[in-house]
Amino acid sequence: MVAFPCGLPTGLTSNIKIATRAIKCGSELNIPVFVDSGLPTMSYQGCILSEKIPGRSTTLKFIKLRFVLEAKKNNWKNILVVAEPHHAKRCVRDLKKLGFNAEADDYFRIHGESLCDLDSEQWWTRHLILLLPREIILRLLPWQIYKWITMR
Repeated sequence: MVAFPCGLPTGLTSNIKIATRAIKCGSELNIPVFVDSGLPTMSYQGCILSEKIPGRSTTLKFIKLRFVLEAKKNNWKNILVVAEPHHAKRCVRDLKKLGFNAEADDYFRIHGESLCDLDSEQWWTRHLILLLPREIILRLLPWQIYKWITMR
């Protein structure tokens, strides 16, 4: 399982909800949880906290520079994604493009929980009206352009 934050700083309510859901899933399914350093530190035996990515962190950068290495080391192929529902679609797409069998944990979508937070330092994660167009545009970009933009 891999968990992705929704906004900064780490202690946002949205990030606490994501971390809590990841711990619950990891514990119930008895699987390790790999988390971006943008999420609060979790007290779960199977939790692996990623090192911070130098420079500007992006979803694809985190996956390619941090997650892929851990996945190869542990032989992980089937990945469950815990993230804000609209962001989770892109996370799943990116993981699939890199050869993983990925699917999103739909808990937040099913329960209609918004993970946007007005206190976020990232303007696009403050409200769904800002997040949704950005996610749609990023998912519609041709893969090579998306990769070029997000890996710089």
